[in-house]
Amino acid sequence: MSELFLTLFNRAVAAGWLVLAVVALRALLRRAPKNVRLLLWGLVAFRLLLPVAVKSPVSLVPSVQTLPREALYAAQPAIDSGIPAINAAVNPALAGSMAPAVGDSVNPLQVWLAMGSAVWLIGLAAMLLYMLVSALLLRRRVAAARPLRENIWLCAGLSTPFVLGLLRPQIYLPLGMDEETMALVLAHEQGHITRHDHWLKPFGFLLLAVYWFQPLLWLGYVLFCRDLELACDEYVLRSLGQEVKKPYAHALVSCSTGERISACPVAFGEGGVTERVKNALRFRPASRRLLLALIPLFMLLSVLFLTDPGLTLRPEAKKVERIEIFDGTTGRALTVTDREQIEQIVSMTRALELRRRGVSLGYSGYSYRVTFEPTGGSFILNSADSLRKDPFFYRITGETELYGYIGELYGRHNTEIEEMFETYIRFLDPDAPDISGFRCTVTTPDGKSRLITDQLADDLYRLVIDAYSRGELRPDYLPLNETIYLSFRSPSEAGKSDCYYGEVYICSDDSCEVSLSPYYSSAQHYLLPAGTYQGILDLISNVPSETDLVLRTEGNDVYLDIDSRDFD
Repeated sequence: MSELFLTLFNRAVAAGWLVLAVVALRALLRRAPKNVRLLLWGLVAFRLLLPVAVKSPVSLVPSVQTLPREALYAAQPAIDSGIPAINAAVNPALAGSMAPAVGDSVNPLQVWLAMGSAVWLIGLAAMLLYMLVSALLLRRRVAAARPLRENIWLCAGLSTPFVLGLLRPQIYLPLGMDEETMALVLAHEQGHITRHDHWLKPFGFLLLAVYWFQPLLWLGYVLFCRDLELACDEYVLRSLGQEVKKPYAHALVSCSTGERISACPVAFGEGGVTERVKNALRFRPASRRLLLALIPLFMLLSVLFLTDPGLTLRPEAKKVERIEIFDGTTGRALTVTDREQIEQIVSMTRALELRRRGVSLGYSGYSYRVTFEPTGGSFILNSADSLRKDPFFYRITGETELYGYIGELYGRHNTEIEEMFETYIRFLDPDAPDISGFRCTVTTPDGKSRLITDQLADDLYRLVIDAYSRGELRPDYLPLNETIYLSFRSPSEAGKSDCYYGEVYICSDDSCEVSLSPYYSSAQHYLLPAGTYQGILDLISNVPSETDLVLRTEGNDVYLDIDSRDFD
């Protein structure tokens, strides 16, 4: 029972946003046909009955699981309203009061949910009992009514006409009505029957009984009942013509009552009579152009509020020829062309369960950008549980191995590149030392690019760091002519790409610009001790120039290009 109540609770909260939208549109569409309002309330009912909704990235429903199931078992329970400000205000208090103590066998939130379920059942039973008792009392009240004709009855003691019954609806009229008023009243009540309003109102009350704990639905039900009467008024005026507007308004006033007849019967003079009189007097049939203009509004409202905030990725493996994966951390690209790997990535992508978290506009930095070619669909994996597809972030719920699988592919790719790179270097220089974990690329003032071996990179790195640590901060920018450029990297680790240690520009005047951080923070300018520049030149003077060598990869193929200086 707790599971059922939790489902209904989250569904009621999600539907509340649609109720607010309908209330706002109801005010904006004051001159529109009142049947339009009923259609809007129909969307609310549909949202409440919808067991599973389609996910849409443009849904305006902030969250469909305000109280997630996992919160019942969490060490620090938290809501997910979809609105950061609300989460920030509620979650600290919730975590403080509902966090289980050491040794507790049950989370306190589970206990409160069980109690809430019991209260909900009591409220549901009370609502249904009220509906049944009020109907029985009304039946008893009209037991002495005498038939007028067909399904029309006259009854003493009634304050207003109404329709009673679902399968065989009967019209009950108070005694003492003049013929003109009676004709208009009968047209109204018969209109209720023709339009099946005697079904819609009880159905609306049943929904309210199930979701009685949602205050916005009480407001929605009251407004729905008013709109039901307004729409029926317009139905009568369209049928009888404009000339009956004043007599009809007079009939409304004469039959008006502040008494609520029952939970379900539709009554002629019940509630909102002032609004109904004004609406009747200014009524004009709506133009076809206006009705056609309202169709896009309903379509838009359905997309925005009948869908869940989420994303469903459905790439088709048979249409994907290759997958481009770009590592945003290292700047490396990987092209996947192996059919088995493509099908595995597509399968994992289709299995993703995504819940929208927030807007991603202006965001930079990520792990992997995945693009399916030639279809062009793409998304960004920020981490194992976070995905970005503009303009939103999504939280990955459930189990997924996509992030780890792509990382594994990159690990294999990097190992293959390093092995092939060493093979090419040994082919060009058989006496070259082992550089499987090469650390540094040097570009000297003559434009020559040199690959630095492990030991030499260590020596060079220590020299630069030593000079850097003894240098003095220089406030102005450096002249970068006649410059040695160093790009340091850490040794490769299993399954991981190289990470930058930093970049150094060493100028001929023994000054340098240093950026020593993994993400290229703002560079600082230093004066170096005399001789640093020449010391670096001496260290690398015997390293053979490899100006004409550059390694390039396309998918699983490796190419050796000539006449290029871009080694990195």
